[in-house]
Amino acid sequence: MNTKVVIDRSLIAWRAVAYVGGKITAASVAPTVLAETYGRLPPLDGDIYLGRVRRMAPEVGGCFIDLGVGEQALMPIEKKGDQVTEGASVIVQVTRAARGSKGPRVGRHITLAGRYKDYSALVDHAGRLNAPCPIWVTEPQMRVLSDVITKDTTEIICPPDIENTLAILVAEMGHDAQLTPLREAGGPFVALGLEDQIAQALATRVDLPGGGFLLIEPTAALVAIDVNAGADQRGWSQVNREAASEIARQIILRDLGGRIAIDFIAGRDSPDLRPLVVEMAKPLTQGGAPCRVIGPSALGLVEIERRRRDRGIIGDVPHFADQTLRAAERLAMTQPGRAIRITAGQSVFDWFQARTNLMTAIATQLGRAPQWVMDPGLKPSETRIEDYAP
Repeated sequence: MNTKVVIDRSLIAWRAVAYVGGKITAASVAPTVLAETYGRLPPLDGDIYLGRVRRMAPEVGGCFIDLGVGEQALMPIEKKGDQVTEGASVIVQVTRAARGSKGPRVGRHITLAGRYKDYSALVDHAGRLNAPCPIWVTEPQMRVLSDVITKDTTEIICPPDIENTLAILVAEMGHDAQLTPLREAGGPFVALGLEDQIAQALATRVDLPGGGFLLIEPTAALVAIDVNAGADQRGWSQVNREAASEIARQIILRDLGGRIAIDFIAGRDSPDLRPLVVEMAKPLTQGGAPCRVIGPSALGLVEIERRRRDRGIIGDVPHFADQTLRAAERLAMTQPGRAIRITAGQSVFDWFQARTNLMTAIATQLGRAPQWVMDPGLKPSETRIEDYAP
């Protein structure tokens, strides 16, 4: 399978997708420092934190450490010299990221990297921090690249300005994928038609090749997915087959989690649904997010329990803010002599206005400070970008 990876960055986030035959199969997003959520993603192996001991747990031979993000981590205590007390601050390194129902595991033996190769420098820096908080975490470009790259990846496509950075990362990973800088206006995601696929990954309706469609409705309690035949006249089995494959892809792309209920066509009366569910479960259970697939039930429903990884195409405010910035950058590139107005709904407008450093960086990036307008008539996450004579 010839899999390619496309990666780029903005002032707000790094993002990467894997795609086969022009179709996205996996996606990952990680915020930059300017997005002010840097260091708040789930801990990965090797990340270093100034944690706080929350509870001694002699029943499991250790204690639980609050890292300031995600679940509390278990720190085994292997010898008397490692004894700590509740409430104490402690420098720890993640030895195993969260898996399934188990939270992360940490230890006090620190393997140093980057600017903290001198342990005394790390301790001095930690002394100026308030626990719990990150000291050193995996860089966003490494997070997104490692999320989507596989042994089948043959090519990594990127803008020219990050080619050298990626070359170093790929070498560190020991991968031999070809690195291809793409010098198209608007960047590789626009040139390859991937921006449209990202937008489609947030739509309620997803069309299937034969004329059927899915309706994906996240609610407070669960995510409901309904399979519909639509204009497809080929029969239930064929529609369900196409739907099963697309549902697995959509769950991964959207990073859908919690409880997911799928209503296939005639699920209670379809004898070939069970093997389809087995096939659908394979990419879900092989991914990085813990997942359990059950069914079909007596009512014909397929149920999925899956933990979100918080790095897919999630339709939250930072996602729409990032899309807004990327669109403004494309407009600034094509209209260099004109001013830019960004009209936004309340949520996106407030998100930008609360980040002074980011706003300053955007003005520098665009070569001009855009005019910001809040329009209560727009949806909270909706924006409109236009150029005008200064």
